Amino acid sequence: MKTISLKKVSAVAVASLGFGLLSVVPAQAAAIATTIGTVGTANQDATVGQTRTTTVGFTTGANTSTTGGVDTFANTGVVLTVPTGSLVTLADNDGSYSTATTAAFATTGGTTNLNAAISSSTGALTQSAQSAAAVTAGAVIAGTVTIVPDVPGLYTVTSQSAGADATAYIQAAGIAGTVGTSGLGTAAVGATTGGLAKFTYTTPAATASGAIFRFTSAGVGAITAATGINSDGTTANNPTEISGVTGSWAGGATWTRSDADEGTATITVSSTTAGTQTVTVNAISATTGAPTSTSTISITWGSAVAISAASTAYMAGAADTTATSTTNAIARTADKAAGTAIATVVISLIGSKGGVDARANTVRATMSGAGFADVNGTVGSLSNSSQRTDANTEADDTRFVRVYADGTSGTGTLTVTLTDVDSGASLTLGTWTVTSTGAQASIAVAKTNYTIGKAGLTTGSASTTISAAGAALGATDTTSTSNGERYGAFVIVVKDSAGNPVNSSATPAVISSDTTVSSGGTCALDAGSATYGSSTNGVGYYNCSFATTSTAKSGGKATLTIRIADPDSTTGGYLTTTVAVTVGGSVSTEVLSFDKTSYAPGEAMNITRTATDSSGNPVFDGASAPAITFSKAVGGTAPGASFYVGGKKASTSSAGVASVFAPAIGGAFTMQATSGNTAGSALTASATVTDANAGLLTQIDALNAKIVALNALIAKIMKKLGVK
Repeated sequence: MKTISLKKVSAVAVASLGFGLLSVVPAQAAAIATTIGTVGTANQDATVGQTRTTTVGFTTGANTSTTGGVDTFANTGVVLTVPTGSLVTLADNDGSYSTATTAAFATTGGTTNLNAAISSSTGALTQSAQSAAAVTAGAVIAGTVTIVPDVPGLYTVTSQSAGADATAYIQAAGIAGTVGTSGLGTAAVGATTGGLAKFTYTTPAATASGAIFRFTSAGVGAITAATGINSDGTTANNPTEISGVTGSWAGGATWTRSDADEGTATITVSSTTAGTQTVTVNAISATTGAPTSTSTISITWGSAVAISAASTAYMAGAADTTATSTTNAIARTADKAAGTAIATVVISLIGSKGGVDARANTVRATMSGAGFADVNGTVGSLSNSSQRTDANTEADDTRFVRVYADGTSGTGTLTVTLTDVDSGASLTLGTWTVTSTGAQASIAVAKTNYTIGKAGLTTGSASTTISAAGAALGATDTTSTSNGERYGAFVIVVKDSAGNPVNSSATPAVISSDTTVSSGGTCALDAGSATYGSSTNGVGYYNCSFATTSTAKSGGKATLTIRIADPDSTTGGYLTTTVAVTVGGSVSTEVLSFDKTSYAPGEAMNITRTATDSSGNPVFDGASAPAITFSKAVGGTAPGASFYVGGKKASTSSAGVASVFAPAIGGAFTMQATSGNTAGSALTASATVTDANAGLLTQIDALNAKIVALNALIAKIMKKLGVK
């Protein structure tokens, strides 16, 4: 039931009943006492759509003041209470509450110089300006409340005062259905198989004592429970007054009224089969036993909302509250210390009909191997409880699973399942592997990108993040805004005793064996760029650079030792690995070369640019390599400007993928470029493409020779035989 005060309403107040007395204290100083009378002479019957009017009134006491003025009667007003699901409200007399007008109440007795209204802005009853004369007791301020019931049930009109309330009832008979705890609906209800539906039947007002009502079900489903109660809230009609077949109610339910008041019965039905169920309410004659159909309700049972394979479960980082298929692809690793959060799985439940599934389905998380799991409907409620299995049954379409380390190192497998609350059907939402790492136990070079430095420059970048723009830059680029996002000269990986990558206790240090060649280098933990980074989740991999001294000479060599503390050493020892680096100068001599001297038309070619410095040593990594052009059109893409690594730049990738192909036209062709040396030397190299037509002519000539020899043989044979 909902309660609506006058200032929130929209139906009109207009007609008349009788009154009684109760005093209230006026809010203003004028000596006017107010009493509130009874409302209505009897409860009224109605059906949905019928107009019903109730009179409300207030009776004043004497006012001995002759000064006039305006008084407010505190806590005095009119309240309408309606059944759940009803949209009926109250309004001021012209229906324009938004304009803050007042609902006038006529003066119907006693002194005629008293007028009052209910204020739509405050809900209080106010007495407007009175004449400068004493007012005798008994002046009646009267008004009416008119409503049109829109659903069956009890509508209550109450006139309120500080002293007491008076109430009248309007009983709208009929039937209306509900599903679960939703509001009253129409006489056609949609429900879900395996669930429950309810409907209420409200009897007409002043139903006679001993009246009998019979509820029967046809089609699918059955009546499963029934209760009855007086509409005024009393429990005279307790559940024992509704009887049926014990256990199943299959034969229906009978309600015999024991008093003469109107009342409401609540009938519960269910069905495990899809289809239509019709429940009929019959009034049974107490003298003849003949039924009279009074109301019917139709319940359409649809297939149960079921869990759907469209439900998603994605893993993300330990502190994340959202996840996608992209975050789901990233491996999750954390320190083994008990309680350390490793990852979060975000679950979105979808029903078989495509919408979100907020039923109380069971989400269960199970860990095998290293790790604990916790499930909740609110990410903020997750805790690092020590459990291998946890389940959550909140009525929520979103759930969260947090994975925690349990104090042991190694891998753990998380399995998340979903069980339908109604059918009991289950499906696996996903399985993930997470890693708990121990202390650092080894250090190694995972990848070497650049090893030839240039005097006075830093080679590679100690980048936490490598961008697409940075990945395209040379080893020693210092001009681009992306130079801080270049590849490292080499990548270091730190692992625990089980071989799992682990972040070291401190960033690895880079120490040079010859500080006249290199002063050492710098490392930074790789952040885990999915495209360019070495790490997939920012664990265990370090991008490192090295610096070459300004006085270093071409050909100079140094060994870089990369080290971290050895946790097992009692003497301050280190875990180490090494990288050999050298020094190269600027471009002095460049050579272009093909991998073959002759190609078939369209055959893949490998074009190599080689550069040495003035000392004959490979140029430094990152030195510019020129773009190449060809005298004939080639297939693929002609090698563009790039940079040298190890003194060479090849057109075929390290994975053996060719990017340029021989011309389609036979004959000789050349490639050319302009050297980056001081002289800007012209670079060239030549190759040929086999002429396919030349090979065909050779074959034709050979065939012609065979034909001539065959003709000569035939002529010789004919001569011997004397054939002319």
